[in-house]
Amino acid sequence: VQLVLERATQHQINSELLARTRDAVIQTDFGGKIRQVNPATERLLGYAQGEMVDRSLAAFFNNPDQARRILESDYVPSDEVKLIHQDGAEVSVLFSGTSLPPEMGIKVFMASDLSTRKRTETLEILRHMYNEIASQIKTPLSLAFTWLERLQQSRDPRSESELVAKVLRQLNRVDLSYDRLLLYEREGQLIP
Repeated sequence: VQLVLERATQHQINSELLARTRDAVIQTDFGGKIRQVNPATERLLGYAQGEMVDRSLAAFFNNPDQARRILESDYVPSDEVKLIHQDGAEVSVLFSGTSLPPEMGIKVFMASDLSTRKRTETLEILRHMYNEIASQIKTPLSLAFTWLERLQQSRDPRSESELVAKVLRQLNRVDLSYDRLLLYEREGQLIP
């Protein structure tokens, strides 16, 4: 009776851990067919468990070669991969997995959603970019304002044209800084 109670308790603990973990847990057979997923997998990929069971795990990868390599491995160290959500969007995850003993006949994979980390990285890049642009335009704008004030008070036509030329040079530097920012936007990606 004690052995049965211990096994039932252990089963209950394992079931609760699987249900409550925030990372996706996917069990497959050695052929790569999905046998079971936890609720976090359903949230991550947008499919109900019934829609995933008996499908190949490779069907959820955006890169078939990467999926094949992962499914053929006995042990998968943490690697960033892109899975396909039900709506067709790519989901970046940190993916790892291992094969359980052959008599059990399953592999267990874990996928941690990287979207929050990616957003944090993007915000950090934007912060650096903002600081870079602010530092690049501060001096030219300060000089331009100073020279415009001098121009306003000037009575000498030669010094006026020289001051206008200086102001234009500084404003061109500001314009170049903003052009760089627009290039980042046109590329559709942020580059540190």
